[in-house]
Amino acid sequence: MATDDSYMEDINEKIAGAGWIEISKDHKEPKNGIFNPENMRNVAGEIKAIEEGIKWARSKGFKRLDIYFDYAGLVGWAYGYNINRKKDSEQDDLRTKYYDLIRESSKHIKLVFHKVSAHTNVKYNEEADRLAKDAVENYGK
Repeated sequence: MATDDSYMEDINEKIAGAGWIEISKDHKEPKNGIFNPENMRNVAGEIKAIEEGIKWARSKGFKRLDIYFDYAGLVGWAYGYNINRKKDSEQDDLRTKYYDLIRESSKHIKLVFHKVSAHTNVKYNEEADRLAKDAVENYGK
């Protein structure tokens, strides 16, 4: 799967866009959605995209999910780096929820993270970016 996010304060500061592409041998489906940014702006969208992709992969019985993303912090948080268990802010709480999601999901499916460079014509990353932006730009239309 490929993921990306979008946050456009000038359009609506209360939403973050998520774009993801479900990809398997015989399946490619672009998807997007709007989520509460929970004080993390666009990163919240990418976390939600990963969450949705994990749900999809598990529902299909996959044993492995490769996740292509462009925000480096996601892989660190996935393995517990910079996670605040005190939950003294919404930002830390979202990171903690993400960490818990990855830890729990890893019991059932192998998650492999691939960091790609943003805005460098990486095919599926560019498509996921457009999906996330479309979700924000078309919100409420």
